[in-house]
Amino acid sequence: MDDRRDDNSVNEIYVLDTNSIWSMRFEDLRSASSRAHLAVSPISIFELLCHLDEQNKKGRGAEVSGWSRVNKVNLAKCSLLSLLDDPYAAQADAVGARDLVHSTRFEDRQVLPQLFPALESSSTLDAFYSCEVKYPNGETGLVRNAAARARALLEAEEARYKAHVNKWCALMIAEFGYERTQQFTPVDFVRFAVHAASGLAEHYKDGLPTVTSGAELDLKGPVFSATYTHLGYGIARAIEYLRRAGGNIESLNIDPNDMEDSAICLHLSLVEHRVLVTGDGGTYKAVDQALRNLRAASEALHEPVVAYARVISTDEFKSRLVPTS
Repeated sequence: MDDRRDDNSVNEIYVLDTNSIWSMRFEDLRSASSRAHLAVSPISIFELLCHLDEQNKKGRGAEVSGWSRVNKVNLAKCSLLSLLDDPYAAQADAVGARDLVHSTRFEDRQVLPQLFPALESSSTLDAFYSCEVKYPNGETGLVRNAAARARALLEAEEARYKAHVNKWCALMIAEFGYERTQQFTPVDFVRFAVHAASGLAEHYKDGLPTVTSGAELDLKGPVFSATYTHLGYGIARAIEYLRRAGGNIESLNIDPNDMEDSAICLHLSLVEHRVLVTGDGGTYKAVDQALRNLRAASEALHEPVVAYARVISTDEFKSRLVPTS
């Protein structure tokens, strides 16, 4: 299967992860945004918010403003990008399960963009924290302690993610044994993802009313398409963690930052022309491995699969969309 395509044949959306945003200049992002549709996940904004109250790390002491100018600029870069919905909410909505998601999960696209003009107009962290944002229900709230609140939110999600990956690793060992996990064929890899997606589909099905009386609600295909990149990333990382631990579950050392990358992968539905842009080698390797395994399994099983999602490095993105000076 040849996955090459003419770059002008489709309107792709480039989803920049936190690492790529950090590594690119504001002006380069501005230039790229005039040439292509660039997007950012709320997860990345929360991750950048976490660092907003950090002081200068170069030994020059605390800045009077209360924040590092570098971290302020990194967050401001997101104003150049289209904000996506909460990845978990977007994924549920895509398969018809929006009603099973709390409505506040869909507020990010309305609330978070209000941070950028407040950020630009504030000369100090305290001034930024005194700004207000308006919620969809008409209520207002202060930006106060946004960095600490973002850290608390992500730390809770990271703890859940680590527990989830630990369970996956234990399941892999119990079902396949350590040696086979390190020799997963593409078919093994994809079937594990199918199993995980089927479980989520059943969860949604149980919470939704039947379409018509006696009709069977089959969400397995849509859920697989919506979550495969996310699941494949997690499977690839779980296999890597098992390798590092020599198959010893007690020795697993799961990087909590994988949670953010895993969540961002939920924006990469197989049926949408979206491209993950990352400067993180581990993220690139895991997503690339997942997509390659899907193509290989499709060919081995003679079952065509639509897979438009892609991953590229930040350097490749810059070579395509940032003019050289």
